[in-house]
Amino acid sequence: MGIEEIRRLKAEPKKLKVKTPLKKVSDKRQKELTQYSKLSKAFLALHPLCEIKLPGCTVQATEVHHGAGRENGRLLKVEDFVAGCHHCHMIVTEKSKEAIEQGHSYSRLKLNR
Repeated sequence: MGIEEIRRLKAEPKKLKVKTPLKKVSDKRQKELTQYSKLSKAFLALHPLCEIKLPGCTVQATEVHHGAGRENGRLLKVEDFVAGCHHCHMIVTEKSKEAIEQGHSYSRLKLNR
């Protein structure tokens, strides 16, 4: 390859491939999230008070805790929903071992898959 050919290649505009951006949420998960939004609002309407009741509880339930986690189809399992105030929900989420011991969560290792 000679100098002239190298100069010619450098001078040619490069063709860039157009990359399609990845979806932040899959279509399947988006459908689940839409269903979950409706379910969680209805659940909190039926359970307006915090069911976790840890020290510092603000009493008014504003969030849904998923006692068995949210993955593998468990996002929509209403029987695992626990109404909680923001304070209590943060504690049981951050301290999962204690939450399992107190019965607010379940060990995902022992769940039927």
